[in-house]
Amino acid sequence: MVTILFCGRFDGVVDDLEAALGRQHVILRMGNGCIRQNRPGRPDYLLLTGGMPATIELPQLLLVLAGGMAGPVCPRIASGAVALVDSADGEALALAGRLRLKTVTVGLGRTDTLTCASRREEGTMLSLQRSIRSLSGRRYEPADIPMPPLRHPRTALLLGAILLLSDRVEMLKG
Repeated sequence: MVTILFCGRFDGVVDDLEAALGRQHVILRMGNGCIRQNRPGRPDYLLLTGGMPATIELPQLLLVLAGGMAGPVCPRIASGAVALVDSADGEALALAGRLRLKTVTVGLGRTDTLTCASRREEGTMLSLQRSIRSLSGRRYEPADIPMPPLRHPRTALLLGAILLLSDRVEMLKG
């Protein structure tokens, strides 16, 4: 199971990611006074919202960071965790640096790890601009990645990064 911890302000993106991942995977979501699972079975993804705990010791951990985090953030994080950060979010980039996390940037820039190459009615084409290693250590080389239609480009970028880092790229094809 891959744990995805969302820290910061996301304005509906977590709901969109839950719906997109939930089409083919069992999702357990916890946070903000709510616990729910999209269908019976062993969860493939655990989505955690509601802030950054003081200590995080989980295998297969993705931290999706965004600006607007309340209070001081000084957690102990297990090695191997990866941060997903929008490159335009200076606050989140600075936090990932302070936490010394391996960071995958998403955005519309030439220096981003994953960017949006094009967007059409039938879906979004993402571009992996440099090689990355997934949480399991599998290497992915630069390539274009077709995504299904989603409401927001930010959701498509985060979904693409999550699927690559969790070795679920087969989902990208359908």
